[in-house]
Amino acid sequence: MPKPYQPVSCQLHSELELIIMHQQTVQLEIKSGTGTLSETVIPYDIISRTGMGEFLLAKNQHSQQMEIRLDQILDYTILPLP
Repeated sequence: MPKPYQPVSCQLHSELELIIMHQQTVQLEIKSGTGTLSETVIPYDIISRTGMGEFLLAKNQHSQQMEIRLDQILDYTILPLP
């Protein structure tokens, strides 16, 4: 069972919104049950789910849809354009 959602800082939320607006690719470090994962994604929206928290919607390198709970994001790096 997942831990209760912990709201993220306004700063992180705003930074993620700017990344979405500019269609930037980011390398995310994400908490997982066994440690951390590293994912390269292109975020495209942030949504709220009642009782579950806020989620970053993104596509990974294989164009697979991902939903990442914001409080699971440990760090991110904006990647340069190819």
